Amino acid sequence: MKVVLLLVIAVATSVLGAGYFTDRLPLTAENGARSSDVVLANLLSGNTTPKTHVRSFIIGNSLVNHEAGRGSDLTSVPYWLARLARQDGNTYAMAGTYTLLREFKDKGPESTWSFNGVTSAWNSDGGVSFGDADFTSVQINPLNYVQWRGPTEPYWDDNGTPVGATLEVIDVVTAAEPGIEVLIYEGWADMGPFVSGDFPPSPRAFAKYHAYNLGEYHEWYLEYVRELQAARPDVDIRLIPVSSALSTLLTQSPLNQLSPTDLYEDDAPHGTPTKYFLASLVTYVGTYGKLPPTDFAVPPSVHPLVRSNYAEIVAALGG
Repeated sequence: MKVVLLLVIAVATSVLGAGYFTDRLPLTAENGARSSDVVLANLLSGNTTPKTHVRSFIIGNSLVNHEAGRGSDLTSVPYWLARLARQDGNTYAMAGTYTLLREFKDKGPESTWSFNGVTSAWNSDGGVSFGDADFTSVQINPLNYVQWRGPTEPYWDDNGTPVGATLEVIDVVTAAEPGIEVLIYEGWADMGPFVSGDFPPSPRAFAKYHAYNLGEYHEWYLEYVRELQAARPDVDIRLIPVSSALSTLLTQSPLNQLSPTDLYEDDAPHGTPTKYFLASLVTYVGTYGKLPPTDFAVPPSVHPLVRSNYAEIVAALGG
């Protein structure tokens, strides 16, 4: 299946006092933009039949699960996905691990994550094989600081490539569970290069960060997925464009009023509960093939601006 993604690339060129970005960010041929309007395309384009039952295996990092360290269940995408699914009358079970992609072949699948209120899909120490866990999808989250080289080029230490490492993962999971979906989670980019001095970044630096997520960084993911699809044409491989979708939303009114510290806690950047909640909305679309429930009661742990505009955010994800 080919990735159909019509996100319009946006570059922030000015900052207004009312928020970190203008309501409408002018785009020019010089910065490679495709249109003068900042819009979200319909994330449902090219998706599969809507699902009601998901059993997900996640190979991720702290852009999916920041429970370790200063984080909590609130700073994990599965925590929010389970609650969205429950409100929508769907089921969600998961197992996950922090394993690096290029270490996966040697280590094999493991289940080391658990979250309050989230059904476990598999216990790797419980005597049930990965293939017998009946996973419907595997979600893969590459590192967010390797995009300075192409996805088919070697890692910084010349030990494999992102595409090569991912194909090894795909081969392991599809051998154990033929027909499993492969979902590529586009985590947000490393913010470190955009921060001069201490976190948080200046408004101008923050605008450049979002422009990178919408431009070169997103293009890396498109090439990455194309290479994976070409190498494994019989496997259903799709992109969940979390970073680019959120940077589009966060550079438009009203979410352009959110500051870096409303969304991130450092320049890695690990997110706040608000960031992971927003990421879960995009992930829900990519995982279930339909929009999140509009009647979900967003809790106080999420920024009030997001709570008060939740229905509009969901509508924006629908194009």
